[in-house]
Amino acid sequence: MTDISRALQCAQQIEELDAKATPGEWSIEMAGDGSEYNLEKWPQALHGPRSTMQWSDPVAIENFGNCITSIDELNDCDAKLIAHYRSLAPEAAKHIRELTEQIQDLKQEIARHHKDFERWEAMAEKGASQIERIKGLEAENHELRKQTI
Repeated sequence: MTDISRALQCAQQIEELDAKATPGEWSIEMAGDGSEYNLEKWPQALHGPRSTMQWSDPVAIENFGNCITSIDELNDCDAKLIAHYRSLAPEAAKHIRELTEQIQDLKQEIARHHKDFERWEAMAEKGASQIERIKGLEAENHELRKQTI
């Protein structure tokens, strides 16, 4: 079972790193074969909200206007975000998976209890109906006794 406090701490660390880093959207350009470019070889394939590269060609501006030209251009907060995400993301995913499983278990437990409740409710209604029937029979029995006395 996941430790809720650790899951919340992990989420808080991610939020703090994210708040300090350059706002996204960030993406890696896709190569012609559908794979992501190797950023060591093609750092300009990393697209983000700030760029030092000045493009003169309108097509290049449209396609590459917000890419960085070198991993060295990442500021300290962005670098920390990347470094910490490497360990926080798998941990967060683990917590999400475990919490999702716990939610599913709770949903099943609630459904089971709901069925129990419906069964008990049906039994209570049947019992109330039988009590009313008994009361009717007792009243009828009482009338018959009056007639025979």
